[in-house]
Amino acid sequence: MNDMLELRQGPPRGLLRISATVGFGRKVVAPLLDSFVKAYPDIAIDLLLDDRPTDFASEQIDVAFRNGRIEDSSIIAKQLIPMQMALCAAPSYVARHGLPETLDDLAHHECINFRFSSGRIFEWEFKVDGIVRKFLPKARMTFNDADLVLHAVLEGWGIAQMAGYQIRDHVANNELGIALARHAPDDRGHYICYLSRQHLPTRIRVFIDFMTEQIRALGIDFMTNSTLKAPRRFQRPHRQLAWREQRHEHDGLDVRDRRDSALGVVRHAGVVRARLAAAVADRAGTFGGKPHLPPSRARLARAVSHARIRRGVPVHL
Repeated sequence: MNDMLELRQGPPRGLLRISATVGFGRKVVAPLLDSFVKAYPDIAIDLLLDDRPTDFASEQIDVAFRNGRIEDSSIIAKQLIPMQMALCAAPSYVARHGLPETLDDLAHHECINFRFSSGRIFEWEFKVDGIVRKFLPKARMTFNDADLVLHAVLEGWGIAQMAGYQIRDHVANNELGIALARHAPDDRGHYICYLSRQHLPTRIRVFIDFMTEQIRALGIDFMTNSTLKAPRRFQRPHRQLAWREQRHEHDGLDVRDRRDSALGVVRHAGVVRARLAAAVADRAGTFGGKPHLPPSRARLARAVSHARIRRGVPVHL
Protein backbone atom coordinates (compact mmCIF):
# COMPACT_ATOMS: atom_id res chain seq x y z
CA MET A 1 0.00 0.00 0.00
CA ASN A 2 2.79 2.42 0.91
CA ASP A 3 4.59 1.54 -2.34
CA MET A 4 1.42 2.36 -4.31
CA LEU A 5 1.01 5.71 -2.55
CA GLU A 6 4.64 6.55 -3.25
CA LEU A 7 4.16 5.81 -6.95
CA ARG A 8 1.08 8.07 -7.11
CA GLN A 9 2.13 10.85 -4.77
CA GLY A 10 5.90 10.59 -4.36
CA PRO A 11 8.67 11.80 -6.69
CA PRO A 12 8.58 10.43 -10.27
CA ARG A 13 10.53 7.20 -10.53
CA GLY A 14 10.37 3.70 -11.98
CA LEU A 15 10.09 2.15 -15.44
CA LEU A 16 7.95 3.83 -18.08
CA ARG A 17 6.90 1.67 -21.05
CA ILE A 18 5.94 3.73 -24.07
CA SER A 19 4.47 2.68 -27.41
CA ALA A 20 4.46 4.83 -30.55
CA THR A 21 3.92 4.42 -34.26
CA VAL A 22 7.20 3.96 -36.11
CA GLY A 23 7.26 7.28 -37.97
CA PHE A 24 5.98 9.53 -35.18
CA GLY A 25 8.04 7.73 -32.56
CA ARG A 26 11.25 8.05 -34.53
CA LYS A 27 10.87 11.67 -35.66
CA VAL A 28 9.01 13.27 -32.76
CA VAL A 29 8.97 11.21 -29.55
CA ALA A 30 12.49 9.77 -29.48
CA PRO A 31 14.32 13.12 -29.91
CA LEU A 32 12.49 14.48 -26.83
CA LEU A 33 13.41 11.60 -24.52
CA ASP A 34 16.89 12.88 -23.72
CA SER A 35 15.49 16.10 -22.24
CA PHE A 36 12.90 14.14 -20.30
CA VAL A 37 15.34 11.73 -18.63
CA LYS A 38 17.60 14.64 -17.73
CA ALA A 39 14.67 16.35 -16.04
CA TYR A 40 13.58 13.10 -14.32
CA PRO A 41 16.70 10.96 -13.79
CA ASP A 42 14.86 8.38 -11.65
CA ILE A 43 12.59 7.35 -14.54
CA ALA A 44 13.76 4.63 -16.94
CA ILE A 45 12.36 4.58 -20.49
CA ASP A 46 11.38 1.59 -22.63
CA LEU A 47 10.19 2.77 -26.06
CA LEU A 48 8.48 0.34 -28.44
CA LEU A 49 7.85 1.37 -32.07
CA ASP A 50 4.97 -0.46 -33.71
CA ASP A 51 2.23 0.55 -36.14
CA ARG A 52 -0.18 -2.05 -34.79
CA PRO A 53 -2.92 -1.08 -32.28
CA THR A 54 -1.59 -1.03 -28.72
CA ASP A 55 -2.61 -3.76 -26.29
CA PHE A 56 -2.04 -1.98 -22.98
CA ALA A 57 -2.64 -5.04 -20.80
CA SER A 58 -0.66 -7.77 -22.55
CA GLU A 59 2.27 -5.51 -23.43
CA GLN A 60 2.20 -3.66 -20.10
CA ILE A 61 2.18 -0.29 -21.84
CA ASP A 62 1.88 2.83 -19.69
CA VAL A 63 1.52 5.45 -22.42
CA ALA A 64 0.93 5.15 -26.16
CA PHE A 65 1.17 7.67 -29.00
CA ARG A 66 -1.40 7.11 -31.71
CA ASN A 67 -2.30 8.89 -34.94
CA GLY A 68 -5.50 9.36 -36.89
CA ARG A 69 -8.90 8.77 -35.35
CA ILE A 70 -9.32 7.14 -31.93
CA GLU A 71 -12.41 4.96 -31.64
CA ASP A 72 -11.46 2.87 -28.59
CA SER A 73 -13.66 4.04 -25.70
CA SER A 74 -11.71 1.97 -23.16
CA ILE A 75 -8.72 4.32 -23.17
CA ILE A 76 -8.13 8.01 -22.46
CA ALA A 77 -6.93 9.79 -25.62
CA LYS A 78 -5.62 13.34 -25.28
CA GLN A 79 -5.07 15.16 -28.55
CA LEU A 80 -1.64 16.74 -28.72
CA ILE A 81 -2.01 18.46 -32.11
CA PRO A 82 -4.08 17.98 -35.27
CA MET A 83 -2.69 15.43 -37.70
CA GLN A 84 -2.23 17.16 -41.03
CA MET A 85 -2.00 15.13 -44.22
CA ALA A 86 -0.74 16.64 -47.46
CA LEU A 87 -0.16 15.44 -50.99
CA CYS A 88 3.39 16.40 -51.87
CA ALA A 89 5.90 16.24 -54.70
CA ALA A 90 9.48 17.31 -55.39
CA PRO A 91 10.44 20.04 -57.90
CA SER A 92 12.00 17.48 -60.25
CA TYR A 93 8.71 15.57 -60.42
CA VAL A 94 6.66 18.75 -60.90
CA ALA A 95 8.94 19.80 -63.76
CA ARG A 96 8.03 16.59 -65.61
CA HIS A 97 4.41 16.04 -64.61
CA GLY A 98 3.10 19.16 -62.90
CA LEU A 99 0.88 19.00 -59.80
CA PRO A 100 -2.61 17.48 -59.77
CA GLU A 101 -5.29 20.16 -59.66
CA THR A 102 -8.31 17.89 -59.13
CA LEU A 103 -8.85 14.47 -57.61
CA ASP A 104 -9.46 13.08 -61.09
CA ASP A 105 -5.93 14.15 -62.07
CA LEU A 106 -4.46 11.62 -59.62
CA ALA A 107 -5.15 8.80 -62.09
CA HIS A 108 -2.55 10.33 -64.40
CA HIS A 109 0.24 10.67 -61.83
CA GLU A 110 2.98 8.41 -60.52
CA CYS A 111 1.91 7.53 -56.98
CA ILE A 112 3.90 6.03 -54.11
CA ASN A 113 2.12 3.93 -51.50
CA PHE A 114 2.75 3.01 -47.89
CA ARG A 115 1.97 -0.50 -46.62
CA PHE A 116 1.15 -1.08 -42.94
CA SER A 117 2.70 -4.00 -41.03
CA SER A 118 -0.69 -5.70 -41.29
CA GLY A 119 -0.29 -5.72 -45.07
CA ARG A 120 -3.00 -3.13 -45.67
CA ILE A 121 -2.21 -0.29 -48.07
CA PHE A 122 -2.66 3.23 -46.71
CA GLU A 123 -5.59 4.91 -48.44
CA TRP A 124 -5.27 8.57 -49.28
CA GLU A 125 -8.05 10.75 -47.90
CA PHE A 126 -9.44 14.03 -49.13
CA LYS A 127 -12.28 16.22 -47.93
CA VAL A 128 -14.67 17.32 -50.67
CA ASP A 129 -17.71 19.44 -49.76
CA GLY A 130 -17.35 18.35 -46.15
CA ILE A 131 -17.32 14.63 -47.02
CA VAL A 132 -14.24 12.43 -46.68
CA ARG A 133 -13.31 10.66 -49.90
CA LYS A 134 -10.83 7.80 -49.89
CA PHE A 135 -8.51 7.07 -52.78
CA LEU A 136 -6.36 3.98 -53.25
CA PRO A 137 -3.86 5.00 -55.90
CA LYS A 138 -2.40 2.72 -58.50
CA ALA A 139 1.15 2.85 -57.23
CA ARG A 140 4.40 2.96 -59.07
CA MET A 141 6.19 1.94 -55.87
CA THR A 142 5.06 0.65 -52.46
CA PHE A 143 7.10 0.62 -49.25
CA ASN A 144 6.39 -0.52 -45.71
CA ASP A 145 8.62 2.21 -44.28
CA ALA A 146 7.54 5.87 -44.19
CA ASP A 147 11.13 7.10 -44.50
CA LEU A 148 11.48 5.22 -47.79
CA VAL A 149 8.27 6.79 -49.06
CA LEU A 150 9.64 10.21 -48.15
CA HIS A 151 12.97 9.44 -49.83
CA ALA A 152 11.22 8.38 -53.03
CA VAL A 153 9.16 11.59 -53.10
CA LEU A 154 12.22 13.77 -52.49
CA GLU A 155 14.02 12.01 -55.35
CA GLY A 156 11.15 12.89 -57.68
CA TRP A 157 9.99 9.33 -58.27
CA GLY A 158 6.35 10.17 -57.61
CA ILE A 159 3.81 11.83 -55.33
CA ALA A 160 2.50 10.65 -51.97
CA GLN A 161 0.18 11.78 -49.19
CA MET A 162 2.22 12.17 -46.02
CA ALA A 163 1.84 13.52 -42.49
CA GLY A 164 2.87 17.08 -41.71
CA TYR A 165 5.52 16.06 -39.18
CA GLN A 166 7.31 14.09 -41.91
CA ILE A 167 7.44 16.85 -44.52
CA ARG A 168 7.49 20.08 -42.46
CA ASP A 169 11.20 20.84 -42.85
CA HIS A 170 11.25 19.86 -46.53
CA VAL A 171 8.32 22.15 -47.33
CA ALA A 172 9.99 25.00 -45.45
CA ASN A 173 13.14 24.49 -47.54
CA ASN A 174 11.16 24.34 -50.82
CA GLU A 175 12.24 20.74 -51.32
CA LEU A 176 8.60 19.67 -51.51
CA GLY A 177 5.47 21.32 -52.84
CA ILE A 178 1.91 20.63 -51.70
CA ALA A 179 -1.03 19.89 -53.99
CA LEU A 180 -4.82 19.78 -53.49
CA ALA A 181 -4.46 21.73 -50.25
CA ARG A 182 -8.13 22.70 -50.26
CA HIS A 183 -9.04 19.02 -49.96
CA ALA A 184 -6.69 18.18 -47.07
CA PRO A 185 -8.53 16.20 -44.34
CA ASP A 186 -8.92 17.96 -41.00
CA ASP A 187 -10.44 15.35 -38.69
CA ARG A 188 -7.31 13.45 -37.62
CA GLY A 189 -5.04 13.99 -34.66
CA HIS A 190 -1.87 12.95 -32.85
CA TYR A 191 -2.86 11.54 -29.45
CA ILE A 192 -1.22 10.47 -26.24
CA CYS A 193 -3.19 7.58 -24.75
CA TYR A 194 -3.37 5.84 -21.36
CA LEU A 195 -5.82 3.63 -19.50
CA SER A 196 -7.25 5.74 -16.68
CA ARG A 197 -7.13 9.18 -15.12
CA GLN A 198 -7.61 7.71 -11.63
CA HIS A 199 -4.66 6.49 -9.59
CA LEU A 200 -2.22 7.55 -12.29
CA PRO A 201 1.40 7.05 -11.16
CA THR A 202 3.49 10.22 -10.93
CA ARG A 203 5.92 9.03 -13.60
CA ILE A 204 3.05 8.80 -16.12
CA ARG A 205 1.56 12.17 -15.18
CA VAL A 206 4.83 14.05 -15.55
CA PHE A 207 5.55 12.30 -18.85
CA ILE A 208 2.14 13.25 -20.28
CA ASP A 209 2.55 16.86 -19.19
CA PHE A 210 6.11 17.04 -20.53
CA MET A 211 5.27 15.56 -23.94
CA THR A 212 2.14 17.64 -24.35
CA GLU A 213 4.05 20.87 -23.81
CA GLN A 214 7.08 19.91 -25.88
CA ILE A 215 5.24 18.48 -28.88
CA ARG A 216 2.87 21.43 -29.11
CA ALA A 217 5.89 23.74 -29.08
CA LEU A 218 7.48 21.98 -32.08
CA GLY A 219 5.14 23.63 -34.57
CA ILE A 220 4.35 20.36 -36.33
CA ASP A 221 0.85 21.61 -37.15
CA PHE A 222 2.41 24.22 -39.44
CA MET A 223 0.05 23.83 -42.36
CA THR A 224 -2.84 26.25 -42.64
CA ASN A 225 -5.04 27.25 -45.53
CA SER A 226 -2.53 29.95 -46.45
CA THR A 227 0.70 27.96 -46.12
CA LEU A 228 -0.71 24.94 -47.96
CA LYS A 229 -0.62 26.82 -51.26
CA ALA A 230 2.08 25.55 -53.58
CA PRO A 231 5.03 27.92 -54.04
CA ARG A 232 5.30 29.57 -57.48
CA ARG A 233 8.16 27.25 -58.48
CA PHE A 234 5.83 24.25 -58.04
CA GLN A 235 2.91 25.60 -60.06
CA ARG A 236 2.20 24.22 -63.50
CA PRO A 237 3.77 26.42 -66.22
CA HIS A 238 0.49 26.96 -68.06
CA ARG A 239 -1.05 28.39 -64.92
CA GLN A 240 1.74 30.92 -64.60
CA LEU A 241 1.10 31.96 -68.23
CA ALA A 242 -2.70 32.05 -67.91
CA TRP A 243 -4.67 35.19 -68.74
CA ARG A 244 -3.24 37.99 -66.62
CA GLU A 245 -3.32 41.75 -66.97
CA GLN A 246 -0.53 43.95 -65.75
CA ARG A 247 -0.19 47.74 -66.09
CA HIS A 248 3.33 48.99 -66.77
CA GLU A 249 3.81 52.65 -65.91
CA HIS A 250 7.60 52.83 -66.08
CA ASP A 251 9.42 55.16 -68.47
CA GLY A 252 6.13 56.85 -69.35
CA LEU A 253 4.59 53.62 -70.62
CA ASP A 254 0.99 52.66 -69.96
CA VAL A 255 0.62 49.31 -71.67
CA ARG A 256 -1.86 46.59 -70.76
CA ASP A 257 -0.11 43.33 -71.22
CA ARG A 258 -2.42 40.34 -71.61
CA ARG A 259 -0.45 37.12 -71.73
CA ASP A 260 -2.04 33.78 -72.50
CA SER A 261 0.94 31.94 -73.91
CA ALA A 262 4.70 31.68 -73.77
CA LEU A 263 4.86 34.09 -76.72
CA GLY A 264 3.19 36.73 -74.60
CA VAL A 265 5.86 36.33 -71.94
CA VAL A 266 8.61 36.70 -74.54
CA ARG A 267 7.07 39.92 -75.80
CA HIS A 268 6.80 41.23 -72.27
CA ALA A 269 10.47 40.40 -71.74
CA GLY A 270 11.22 42.39 -74.91
CA VAL A 271 9.80 45.51 -73.28
CA VAL A 272 12.04 44.99 -70.28
CA ARG A 273 15.09 44.52 -72.50
CA ALA A 274 14.16 47.68 -74.38
CA ARG A 275 14.42 49.69 -71.19
CA LEU A 276 17.84 48.21 -70.51
CA ALA A 277 18.98 48.98 -74.06
CA ALA A 278 17.78 52.56 -73.72
CA ALA A 279 19.83 52.96 -70.58
CA VAL A 280 22.89 51.58 -72.39
CA ALA A 281 22.31 53.97 -75.29
CA ASP A 282 22.14 56.96 -72.96
CA ARG A 283 25.61 56.15 -71.68
CA ALA A 284 27.16 55.10 -74.99
CA GLY A 285 27.48 58.54 -76.60
CA THR A 286 26.36 59.44 -80.13
CA PHE A 287 27.84 59.27 -83.62
CA GLY A 288 26.14 61.24 -86.34
CA GLY A 289 23.22 62.03 -84.02
CA LYS A 290 22.57 58.33 -83.22
CA PRO A 291 23.77 56.13 -80.39
CA HIS A 292 27.12 54.56 -81.12
CA LEU A 293 27.09 50.97 -79.78
CA PRO A 294 29.42 48.00 -80.07
CA PRO A 295 28.18 45.39 -82.60
CA SER A 296 26.74 43.03 -79.96
CA ARG A 297 24.82 45.80 -78.25
CA ALA A 298 23.70 47.19 -81.59
CA ARG A 299 22.16 43.82 -82.47
CA LEU A 300 20.40 43.76 -79.09
CA ALA A 301 19.11 47.30 -79.63
CA ARG A 302 17.70 46.40 -83.06
CA ALA A 303 16.03 43.27 -81.68
CA VAL A 304 14.38 44.98 -78.77
CA SER A 305 13.38 47.92 -80.97
CA HIS A 306 11.53 45.53 -83.26
CA ALA A 307 9.85 44.01 -80.22
CA ARG A 308 8.71 47.45 -79.07
CA ILE A 309 7.43 48.33 -82.53
CA ARG A 310 5.33 45.14 -82.60
CA ARG A 311 3.76 46.21 -79.34
CA GLY A 312 3.11 49.78 -80.52
CA VAL A 313 5.75 51.37 -78.31
CA PRO A 314 7.52 54.39 -79.91
CA VAL A 315 11.19 53.89 -80.65
CA HIS A 316 13.60 56.84 -80.97
CA LEU A 317 17.08 56.21 -82.31
